[in-house]
Amino acid sequence: GGRVRTDLTDDGFRLDRGFQVLLSAYPELDGAFEEKELQLRCFEPGAIVATASGMHRLADPLRAPREAFAAVASPIGTFFDKMRTLQLRLETGALSGDVLLQEPAQASRTWLKQYGFSDEFLLDFWIPFFAGVFLDPSLETSSSYMRWLYKMFASGAVAVPAHGMGELPKALAGRLRQTEIRLGVEVESLEPRRVALRGGAVLSARAVVCAVDGMSAAHLLKTPGPTVPDRGSLTMWFAASEPPTDGAWLVLRSLRQPGIVNHVAAVSQASTDYAPAGQTLVAVCAVGRNLGRPDGLALARADLRAMFGPAADSWRLLRTDLIEHAQPAHVGVPKPPPALPPGLLACGDWLETPSIDGALRSGRRAAERLLAGF
Repeated sequence: GGRVRTDLTDDGFRLDRGFQVLLSAYPELDGAFEEKELQLRCFEPGAIVATASGMHRLADPLRAPREAFAAVASPIGTFFDKMRTLQLRLETGALSGDVLLQEPAQASRTWLKQYGFSDEFLLDFWIPFFAGVFLDPSLETSSSYMRWLYKMFASGAVAVPAHGMGELPKALAGRLRQTEIRLGVEVESLEPRRVALRGGAVLSARAVVCAVDGMSAAHLLKTPGPTVPDRGSLTMWFAASEPPTDGAWLVLRSLRQPGIVNHVAAVSQASTDYAPAGQTLVAVCAVGRNLGRPDGLALARADLRAMFGPAADSWRLLRTDLIEHAQPAHVGVPKPPPALPPGLLACGDWLETPSIDGALRSGRRAAERLLAGF
């Protein structure tokens, strides 16, 4: 429940710690959760692209057949862009996830350009879409991970649990038996089978599992840290009297015009439990550098006015989540776990893919090593 968390406000809004979604095609979900635990609520398959000429819907015609004609006729992307998108979907769908992750990698932006997508389609769709996923507007993120993630998007639904992303750690914690959880306790150092706490207390155990972010793990385990800084994110949560979109659509802002907003999502359009009756919860997201600039709210409101019209001026700011270490960078193949002495294990999404699936997979693998005697 560190980065995956949901807070309930006094006036009935459920605010995740930054805008997050769950991809139902993640392989690790089946083994970790039961469907009834999460009660997934889905976003529309596709996106709306906001350009200087207006809003243009770009739905997935294979998952939303009624939108097929509109997708083909959409001014976003050329005919060849759309055919290459279909080709990419078929290619990734034919390969296993493990094969995709082990492919030779380069920067995603370079790969997309070499694949043949037009510059306009990159600026309108691919860059803002993947920038929101990777928290990386430069798209330096590994192309092998990008192709794997595109397979996940194409194979299942984009969803949130009905009562917020915090339902994931809550479901996992609910299965613990005879387990003591100490909060607000700082760990000073780790050794095999031994944990030293600040203040002098020492805990002993058959094994110690270090499940923290990459930078903290490097400090505690005395191993080399990540070579690329973590990615940061900025989410502004707004309350609106009317939904900005007809349905639960992800709205991407085309990068052909300058601005700070990358994407917008009316989360309560997917799950009504995110907002009280008669209200809409809107997540407004920015990625990249200088996220904490003092004029960020004013710049975001200018973008929202250009995207949604004067109605956006009345949106009420509920909270701003500036998360400096929201996600580890991923610029190559997943690294093997650090070589640690018996009795000391590590896990975390920094060892796999920077995703909920990666965190779950890493945790499962650590547990399997533990059960097997390391």
